[in-house]
Amino acid sequence: RRGQAPVAASLDSVYLLSLQTRGLTDSLGVPAPSRQIWSLASPQDGSALYLGTDHRLLKYDLSLKRITVDAPRRTLGELTISAQNGHLFVSDPGIPLESPGEGLIYEYDASLELIRTIDLNVFSGKAGPPPTMGWVRTTTDGAFILVATGAPQRASPGGPQPSRLLVLNNKDGTPVRAIDLKDWGRGAVYPVR
Repeated sequence: RRGQAPVAASLDSVYLLSLQTRGLTDSLGVPAPSRQIWSLASPQDGSALYLGTDHRLLKYDLSLKRITVDAPRRTLGELTISAQNGHLFVSDPGIPLESPGEGLIYEYDASLELIRTIDLNVFSGKAGPPPTMGWVRTTTDGAFILVATGAPQRASPGGPQPSRLLVLNNKDGTPVRAIDLKDWGRGAVYPVR
């Protein structure tokens, strides 16, 4: 993003780089008891960096250069921030080879307070297993939530699931449509401007 410092991440640290000097401006190690960074996201204004570690959700204020919010993490899923309202969405992919997840997306405000839980089980029907989630993103205008789902034909705890892109209304979390992708497994979602 224009004017925003680039971010580099390893498994246990985040490094902030200057666009002007191309040098390191700050770094952040993962605080205990967490051991790894699983996902990160930043709002469009570049004011903060949200980190999903193996145990916590963290909000790092880029101007104060410190963690300002620390909250428990419910799932190891991907993080994304809506351009519409600045809310953070976290998917529930489960634990590979152990559990398919519960088919839920968690929505948080900027202070990492849980606002709502969106249930994707409406897409699989009452008898089917929960959709195994991959990435969650919002459209560039923030109007819709996009979720990649599916499980490979082998070694999936919830059984195989064809790849689909689930589209939800961001305003109320209601399903808009499911798009079959004619493949197996879950993929990545990259909204294009």
